[in-house]
Amino acid sequence: WDRVEALAIHPKTGEVYVVGFTDSIDFPKTAGGAQVSRSGNGDAFVARLNSSLTQILQSTYLGGSKNEENIKALAIHPKTGEVYVAGYTDSTDFPRASGGAQKDYGGGKYDTFVARLNSSLTQILQSTYLGGNDWDVAYALVIHPTTGNVYVAGYTFSTNFPRTSGGAQKDYGGGEQDAFVAMLNSNLTQILQSTYLGGSKEDRAIALAIHPKTGEGYVAGRTTSTDFPRTTGGAQGRYGGDPSDAFVARLNSSLTQILQSTYLGGNGADW
Repeated sequence: WDRVEALAIHPKTGEVYVVGFTDSIDFPKTAGGAQVSRSGNGDAFVARLNSSLTQILQSTYLGGSKNEENIKALAIHPKTGEVYVAGYTDSTDFPRASGGAQKDYGGGKYDTFVARLNSSLTQILQSTYLGGNDWDVAYALVIHPTTGNVYVAGYTFSTNFPRTSGGAQKDYGGGEQDAFVAMLNSNLTQILQSTYLGGSKEDRAIALAIHPKTGEGYVAGRTTSTDFPRTTGGAQGRYGGDPSDAFVARLNSSLTQILQSTYLGGNGADW
């Protein structure tokens, strides 16, 4: 199996980067890469192609010794050209996490990870775990165009997700899972702020963007909560119907305030 989950184009070179999951032991062009061989039963991968897609320039595995790593999100730093990826892992020995913002695996079946590679994919510059004592899965990653801070969003089952104190929603909302948004410095050595985002049922963040002028964070995903925070005054203030609604939420850049949210959906399933 080989599955691509995200794609980005380098702003300076025009080269194409793709990321995802593989259980192939012969993934193409990993020789010379940051991690030349598969470490567990299934690893994440990062690959770099020329803009015409006529050459695979370099690939690398990315993962520890357990069963599964998957990269769900990818961004290229606009100034340094470094490659940032986020996903989930069940490995307690994820490469280069030592020295990261959270050097140890948090617990549960999966932890989120964030990793930073050089643009040629020959070095893992830094990695970090990001998670509490239960499942934590990242779906989205963006880099703030002014500060260079790294924002990650996804979902968590952990009631002790790191650095939510002082965040827009410091406590777990309840139910099966909450969305989360976290902000790290560009070196991945500090979690600057995190926040839960959710009501009393199931909430999952899937997409994330930074407003280019205000720096505010916009998050979208899926919820089954009829009490999703700050929807009053939104474009659709009330839950549309079972089994789920989409949501869109707007937070300040420091992740200390939910400025506005809205449901988006009818009487069926909306993601």
